[in-house]
Amino acid sequence: MKILDMLVPMKIEGLKVTLGVFLVTLVFSIPLAVIVALLRRSNNKAISGVTATYIYIMRGTPLLLQLMFIFFG
Repeated sequence: MKILDMLVPMKIEGLKVTLGVFLVTLVFSIPLAVIVALLRRSNNKAISGVTATYIYIMRGTPLLLQLMFIFFG
């Protein structure tokens, strides 16, 4: 029972961190997605093409690889 009493506060703290990361991600990802979608639908071929390339790269590479590029520059 002592171990369970020690683990519950750690689990609650981890849940708080997880929910915080989720909310921050949600706040930034939805506006970014709307902007990218609007740029993709643009009548300007250059803007639409650059946005299509961005989407192609983001869809085609694994998330871990993207995170490594962001983290290591």
